[in-house]
Amino acid sequence: MLTLEGKENLQMCQDTAVITIHSMEQLGNSFSPILDYLLCKKPGIVFHLEPIFEFYDSGNDLDDLAIKYHKKKNYLNGYLPALEELEQKKMIKVIQKHRTHFGNLFEEQYSLIAWKPEP
Repeated sequence: MLTLEGKENLQMCQDTAVITIHSMEQLGNSFSPILDYLLCKKPGIVFHLEPIFEFYDSGNDLDDLAIKYHKKKNYLNGYLPALEELEQKKMIKVIQKHRTHFGNLFEEQYSLIAWKPEP
């Protein structure tokens, strides 16, 4: 779904839950087309289990290594601030966002963000 090819074949309504696991990470900062698509389709809830750059603390040695790894791999970046901006505009409601502190020596792959479009 990196290109959104075939999106017209996806059925989505307010009863739909969208779950991403280690897929948004591949988008780097090119997440806008998918985010715009989700905003347009208005699923009931969206869950992301992804490495979230903004949760890292550069003052922590392990997090600093994760930041470097994250940047080197060009993983998802800027997504959480984009969601927070949409929440400020009352376009979405962020239900949950937190680090799970679960991953490997290079990164935390399972940070959680849950949100839903506002009606």
